[in-house]
Amino acid sequence: SMRKALAGDCREAMTRSVVTIAEGASIQEAAAMLLKHKISRLPVVDRHDDLVGMISCSDVMQVVVTDPDACVLQP
Repeated sequence: SMRKALAGDCREAMTRSVVTIAEGASIQEAAAMLLKHKISRLPVVDRHDDLVGMISCSDVMQVVVTDPDACVLQP
């Protein structure tokens, strides 16, 4: 957006409403959220909403390529 392009610092440029995913979520859930929100990275949080990492589209694709069985939805 224009606001971000003209930002003088990170505070002005940052996204304020951050979409996160729980660390126990499945790869399928992460992939669905990445697609739904049209984002390429997703902060992963613990049960206290503390940041524990990030998952990216590349991370999801790596699982698809190296462990396709992990991508099968379990009943």
